[in-house]
Amino acid sequence: MYILLQIYLKMLSMSSLVADCNSTVRYTKISFWETITELNMAMLEYNEELIARELQVIGLQFISIVVNPSADHFLRQLYIKSINCLLEKYPSVARVAFKQNAQQYLESLPACLAEVGDYDFQTSVVECIFRTTGISERKTNINKIFPGLDITIQALFLRIQDFDPDCRYFLNKFNESMGENRLVFTFPCHSAQIGQLKLSKPKASTYEKFWVDFNIRSGTILIMCDRSSNAEDKPNESTWESLVLYPNEVTSVKLSCFPHSTTLLVELGRDPAEIFASPPSEYDLSLLTEFFSIEFSPDEKIKTVCQELYNDKIIIHDMIPRNSYRKASKPEMSISSMAFSSSDAENSKSKHQTSFSTKHYKMSKTKV
Repeated sequence: MYILLQIYLKMLSMSSLVADCNSTVRYTKISFWETITELNMAMLEYNEELIARELQVIGLQFISIVVNPSADHFLRQLYIKSINCLLEKYPSVARVAFKQNAQQYLESLPACLAEVGDYDFQTSVVECIFRTTGISERKTNINKIFPGLDITIQALFLRIQDFDPDCRYFLNKFNESMGENRLVFTFPCHSAQIGQLKLSKPKASTYEKFWVDFNIRSGTILIMCDRSSNAEDKPNESTWESLVLYPNEVTSVKLSCFPHSTTLLVELGRDPAEIFASPPSEYDLSLLTEFFSIEFSPDEKIKTVCQELYNDKIIIHDMIPRNSYRKASKPEMSISSMAFSSSDAENSKSKHQTSFSTKHYKMSKTKV
């Protein structure tokens, strides 16, 4: 097992080659690295002695890649999640040692929030900060952690306790404060569904709205949800599903802007069942199609962001006169009846105990 770990560490130095590949090969290689990293994590989980002896080296290599803006985005995201998994397993003595060895990298970690351009990545960065600092340390050093950040947003960071809802509120405000440098745009939606399978907002009372994140740097759309069928079957259990639409999985996009609603319709180029971390039930599978639809209130920023994300893949049907976008109530129309025509497609282009799996996790009731 020790030899296998050493081989993995040697292979880490090769991961930078991923960024030099074309998109198809790149995603294949990223998938490969994700697989071997998961295998390595599983191997370490069953050998505490190996964890105590070797994780300082692994964690240090991971964090050096995470804070490097030139490294591949998806590898950075994979490694920050791996670091958080390792920190969760570390005994306290090992965490202190890691913090001392990685201090120069950890000091650079908060700055990643402004440049990673991906909400899921940002939550992992915040999680890592919380796992490597104490409450008093964060309060004392808040101006060092986030120099120049508005004091009200700093306060939101310090108040994070119920991680997912509180981190959501902090990051929404943080991203809004980025102005022209903003790389994550978040909008509340009225409804979302894949085919006829309706999705619902996470049930946490403090998770105020059904948020959808448009991530400029990663080119993804993220929506955190409860599937409505599961929510009804298990009313006392909240299982969060983190659905990500990756750019290489999107075939075509249609944005329809009406006076009382804006509807985004995405055609997927993969089996929609594969979006979910846990296998859908047979009933859910019968409802799925390749079309993912999301309905918003009118907002011209949505059109701008979608154009930025999808460029030549998108068709925009704008039924609203310029400069007349306004807030509107939820319309009476159904988005399930909308679909791409063939011509559209051809012409489109705690304790910190919450599980932070990329795709799927159960909502924690514990506090940070």
